[in-house]
Amino acid sequence: MGRSLMHSTDEMIQWLQNWVYSNYEKNQETKVVLTTIDNPGWGMTVDLGSNFPEKELPLADVEKTENDWYYCTIKNNKFEGDGGLFNLEDVFCVFKSIINNDIKQSTMNDDLFWLQKWYQSQCNGDWEHAYGITIETVDNPGWYVTVDLEDTCLENALFEEVKENQDDLNWFFCLKRGNKFEASCGPCNLNKIFQIFRQWAESCAENEEK
Repeated sequence: MGRSLMHSTDEMIQWLQNWVYSNYEKNQETKVVLTTIDNPGWGMTVDLGSNFPEKELPLADVEKTENDWYYCTIKNNKFEGDGGLFNLEDVFCVFKSIINNDIKQSTMNDDLFWLQKWYQSQCNGDWEHAYGITIETVDNPGWYVTVDLEDTCLENALFEEVKENQDDLNWFFCLKRGNKFEASCGPCNLNKIFQIFRQWAESCAENEEK
């Protein structure tokens, strides 16, 4: 087990060295720092240059135990990842995935991560026992999503029905029915549902602050 982990981590280090070398000529801003942190654990920062958004973009937030955890984000054109004593490989994997899969995949994770945070913010010891979020497959094929809005800031907010139908596999439909946000979509359009709900919720929050 230890040898396997070491071998995998060695491969990650080799990949990181190759990536830095290949990017040096085209991006002088590239800088990688690995350091210990006092949790204890490991931290990793990588300057990404102007090809990545300046806004904060959460990528991963995992905590299995007090010592088995990692958190990664992109902030101000910089990848930042922290993890437990033996989670440096996890941080490497998150960074490698955004480089290999491009920022669009990370944006999907961003919307799903935001939805998790929204759900967490509703949990008060009572709400989560009566309400919640359901994401399930349907046989057309596609996805069906419901979000309970009872006792949330969106309970009385107006939502304008959204609908798009490109073909049998690319479509989505969102509405508010009573105190529920309901949405259906094609097999590869689930992130669009997350985006629509997030944009509506954030817009409502902004209007409340005015």
